[in-house]
Amino acid sequence: MSDGNPRTSLPLVLLSQGAPGRGEHEWLINLLSANRYTVLEAEGGASFRVRAAGAQPDLIVLTEGADGAGLDLARALRADGHIDPSTPILLILPRAASRADRLATLAAGVWALITPPYDAELLIQQIGVYVAARLDAIRALGDGLIDRPTMLYNRTGLARRARELGALAYRDHAAIGCLDFVIDVPPTTAAGRSSDAAPVVAHCVQALRAATRQSDVVGRVGATEFVIVAPGADAAGCRRLARRVGKQLLEREPLHRIRGGYDAVFNAGYAPFSPVELLVRASTAVRTGEVEHELDWLRRYGSSAPSPTASYPGME
Repeated sequence: MSDGNPRTSLPLVLLSQGAPGRGEHEWLINLLSANRYTVLEAEGGASFRVRAAGAQPDLIVLTEGADGAGLDLARALRADGHIDPSTPILLILPRAASRADRLATLAAGVWALITPPYDAELLIQQIGVYVAARLDAIRALGDGLIDRPTMLYNRTGLARRARELGALAYRDHAAIGCLDFVIDVPPTTAAGRSSDAAPVVAHCVQALRAATRQSDVVGRVGATEFVIVAPGADAAGCRRLARRVGKQLLEREPLHRIRGGYDAVFNAGYAPFSPVELLVRASTAVRTGEVEHELDWLRRYGSSAPSPTASYPGME
């Protein structure tokens, strides 16, 4: 096994070494190599974190021991910020997994467990799905569609995905909605120091992941401004989504004020609309929309609102 940091056309897997002389991971190395993955082994602990930061692998596989070192290493890798959030981490558990095991691994940032009896065909298919998602995220970064600090879509990425989802909604005569919300962070603290928005942003990302569906497209369009494009969501669906998002946000950031706006199309096959304009209307609603009585921080875009100005790519 090479000691370098190979970056070839083959996906790179970084694997934590097992006990010396036991060869306990040989089966996994052979399986990955036979399916055209490059495998790099590294010792655990701090040296593994350094190797992960340098190699930027497409998949990380850790081993759990009796001391819980595997989970600790997973937490450290996620906390370091030196690997992208899109990097899948798997954990080898040398026994059957309990519900508590699965909850603990998810909380540590591990995507899935590898437990006996090992099903090679199922595992390689699972790895293929995870790595494909990772490589797609890398391509999106290369295309300038992703907000790097949060790994959410940026304005350009949102505009592209809105057009794609709008085309599907038009074809299927389906609803589509958009929710825009802003977290107001004071410019200075009570002691007169500048406020740090980074913790607020991190909490917002966690809240969004907890509140949104897999089909929703989420982006960051300002320092503390976020947008959700929700396929299948009419006005009532947007309000339900707003409640979920608001609940998650207020649980994490109870001292900050939320302002939100939304717009929705009930049937995209009949209602003339521009998918990108839907984003702008939701943003306009935050500032000038009609207040929703059910949620005092939420406003809906109405006919009396000023005409939206082009602020997304593709509005020209």
